[in-house]
Amino acid sequence: MDFKTEEDRIKIENVLRVAYQFVPSVVKKILEREGFEVEEQGEGLELSYRVKGADDISAVFCLRNLFLEIATRDRDEEPLEFDEELSNFSFFMFKTAKVMETKLKLFVAILKNGPDMTPEEMKKIVPEGTRIRVAKFDKSKIGNMHDYMARMQN
Repeated sequence: MDFKTEEDRIKIENVLRVAYQFVPSVVKKILEREGFEVEEQGEGLELSYRVKGADDISAVFCLRNLFLEIATRDRDEEPLEFDEELSNFSFFMFKTAKVMETKLKLFVAILKNGPDMTPEEMKKIVPEGTRIRVAKFDKSKIGNMHDYMARMQN
């Protein structure tokens, strides 16, 4: 990751350090409360949850983009820039809750309604401008998802 300034790097790391103390457990608890089986994988920014829904639908919720969306002005803009409004603790809590809520609301809807949701259906669930990466895999063609992901990274 590239940072706009050294100060941005330090501030982003500090926010991530704080967010990491509670965001993963809140995300996991919400998914379990929705009735999903949740398996933790990885750690730090690479932490993700393998989530099994109904009808043999499973998905992976990666926390990397969620963390970066909390700590930066724009998670996709390089170099990364710290969101200065986070200096206000109330704003930090508001933004963290809002980002988690919108990401999880859509993720849960996809797991409950099936992977064939259209972008129009997704827009009805979350506010305009919400960013989430959704990839659909045909298990019969790729086999084990973990093996597939390992092949994709090599």
